[in-house]
Amino acid sequence: TNAWDAINPHAAPEPKVPKRSLSKGAVRLREIRLAVRYTHEQMAAHLSLDSVGQLHAIEYGVSLPPDSLVEKAEALLTMIEQN
Repeated sequence: TNAWDAINPHAAPEPKVPKRSLSKGAVRLREIRLAVRYTHEQMAAHLSLDSVGQLHAIEYGVSLPPDSLVEKAEALLTMIEQN
């Protein structure tokens, strides 16, 4: 705790403000991952990413997804919906 918390332990914490806005592609990748019920690890493997960290970076707004990655995820969703 900090000095202020020691003085006023009942104070509400400051709300967290998102530091980055997400691209449409990042939002769509996350929507698809949740729709197909894949973990980050499963989705990263399906998309042939080098590491799960790359998917995290996209979903958390650190990097932009290439269009081809979103297209591959869309194809996965279509395939799963058809079965």
